[in-house]
Amino acid sequence: MRLRVLALVALLTLSVIIAHDPRSLDLTSDGALFALRFQNIAISLMRDSSSNRKGAIDLYWQAYSMAGQTGTPEELERRFGELYVRLQGGRTARVTLTASKWEATSPSETVILTRGRICENLLLVISNGTKQQRTFSISGGTAQLNVIEQSVTLVAGGSTAIFISMVGWDTGRLSAALRIATNEKGTVVPFECEVRPSGRMVVRLLDEEGHPTAARIYLSAADGFNHIPEGSIDRAMWVSGEHFFYADGLAQADLPEGKAKIEVVKGFDYVPVSTAINIEPGKTTWCEIRLKRLENMSAHGWYSGDEHIHGNYTGDQFITPGDDLLMIRAEDLNVGNMMVSNSAGAEIHDEQYFEGKPNTLSTRHHLLYWNEEMRTYDLYGHLIFLNLKELVRPIYTGFPGTPNWEDYPSNYTQAKKGREQGGFTAYAHPTTVFDRIPPGSGARESVVDVALGMIDALEVFCTHNEPSMALWYRFLNCGFKLGISAGSDAFINHTFAQVPGGERVYVNVDNGFSYSKWIEGLTRGRAFATSGPLLFFEVEGQHPGREFHLPRRATRLRARARVSSWIPVTKLEIVANGEVIAAVSSDTPTRLLQWDGIIPVKHSSWVAARVWGPEHRLIPNAPSRWAERRSQWLLLAHSGASYIYIGNSKIFSEKDRNFFIRWIDDLVEEVKARGKFATSDRQREVIDTFLRARGIYEKMTYQ
Repeated sequence: MRLRVLALVALLTLSVIIAHDPRSLDLTSDGALFALRFQNIAISLMRDSSSNRKGAIDLYWQAYSMAGQTGTPEELERRFGELYVRLQGGRTARVTLTASKWEATSPSETVILTRGRICENLLLVISNGTKQQRTFSISGGTAQLNVIEQSVTLVAGGSTAIFISMVGWDTGRLSAALRIATNEKGTVVPFECEVRPSGRMVVRLLDEEGHPTAARIYLSAADGFNHIPEGSIDRAMWVSGEHFFYADGLAQADLPEGKAKIEVVKGFDYVPVSTAINIEPGKTTWCEIRLKRLENMSAHGWYSGDEHIHGNYTGDQFITPGDDLLMIRAEDLNVGNMMVSNSAGAEIHDEQYFEGKPNTLSTRHHLLYWNEEMRTYDLYGHLIFLNLKELVRPIYTGFPGTPNWEDYPSNYTQAKKGREQGGFTAYAHPTTVFDRIPPGSGARESVVDVALGMIDALEVFCTHNEPSMALWYRFLNCGFKLGISAGSDAFINHTFAQVPGGERVYVNVDNGFSYSKWIEGLTRGRAFATSGPLLFFEVEGQHPGREFHLPRRATRLRARARVSSWIPVTKLEIVANGEVIAAVSSDTPTRLLQWDGIIPVKHSSWVAARVWGPEHRLIPNAPSRWAERRSQWLLLAHSGASYIYIGNSKIFSEKDRNFFIRWIDDLVEEVKARGKFATSDRQREVIDTFLRARGIYEKMTYQ
């Protein structure tokens, strides 16, 4: 039965709802399969331009929130049925059986089919308003249109939705109807249909120099649906819901007659291109799209990377290193750091690809390197390791029912292992909230490990940008020279997930590009993180990450900032010790902002630049629906910090120092109350490590 197939296919979305919510999902809960099946329907509906895509995304996450519910199958079917009836689209039909009558609503838009092909361009929402279980059979069609028969059984008060499979044989417009029946009676749902012949579209994709290039493609046809060519991996945007695919040099597809639209996006350096193509029956239409750069970042010594990408992360769709490289090239990433990690249990994903060096498929300008996300269940947070020569083990800790069930060792021990082999260490997705720490932090032990000198950067950009920025500021305010980084946390073997490189970090590299030089620049803080805008910030002509040591008196330093972006921006700010000291803004969103001025320095400070802007459909991944916001705008880019020291004074904030001391005290109490350890000595070791970091904060002063 097709509904059973859909339920199984829905399991492919499983890791998405686990990983993108800070809470844990009980996979054994009664509601999990109901949630997964609904999510599959919602994702498929997003292909339809007439649907309420934003609404479908909201309902997708509402299904997540219900996944842990328990109850009888009948009770759960009724609860989840309320979600199906809220799906909206111009090509959605509805039918309800009550105790006394049938109620039917036809789709408001014409359903366009491609001649001779099975199409699923009509969604039917069915509700059983009677007090008895009912089996509904779906059939219909005409001599020119065949509706493939299906049936579905609903409990009393239950609802569901299915896509109707149809094949049209003769071209032209026609009136058709679905017949929905139970054993006793039935009804019809009329709809307007048009069957069109098909033609072929072939698009050449070229870069600025006229060479074939890879890119992200949005393709919509005259039937109103996003199309994915056969053999391509179907993806749906995390924010807008639009479906897309990746192509290398050529994008080709068979489409129904009429106007098609293709939109080509390649990272942040290139300006997106959108064009209409007229598909003629039985013909091949050729088109050439040549992309132009907004900025040639590598010519300026800036190379982009995503520190946090998952290739295969649960699910049944398998991604190869070749698929990974295509996506990295299409998103114009110079460095793609792929993660070896677990997910919900003991299975380690993609460990077979780890080499301790860039993958052999890497090119001169696009490097793949399998590294590691070391994950703890919920007590310490997730560590990102880059530039590893060997994996840091154990790869996960604290997961119940696994060999590594203990909350041991602490992340400090793991970070030290990474450092000892020349690895770069950062905390992933630090926090979704501003002040509810440690419970609201995804980097709970960062307060310890930063103080003990084991962390190079925070992943400030990972769909939680604004609250993660606030946490990063607190560390900087306590004098820690902590770098900025960015990672998408993309699951690229899933349909509905983040885009790799949707959050990325640009690193300034001297004297030629290599992975080791990129890691060196990232470690030194010579970087900016972004969800789109390209941000250039200098103090006295020097990139971020530099130190300035000045005499014991107030002084003035010259700084300049420029933001160039094909995603509209509204404000460019200069911040010192977390406070805005200069800004330039535009009343209407713009693609270019500049500031050039003097920074007055009265005491030791860190300084940086940041960019804000409105929501935009082509901002791939941000913000997460769980991330708090204090601004009406989105934080779109942030430079690394530069450090200015006056005499022997230090950068210091008593308020933030006290915040971290309270944090450690709370963390120690959590370890005592719910930490899982094989021996009391191991628990004592972890607590002693945390208290050692507390002592560092206690000794902090301005001098």
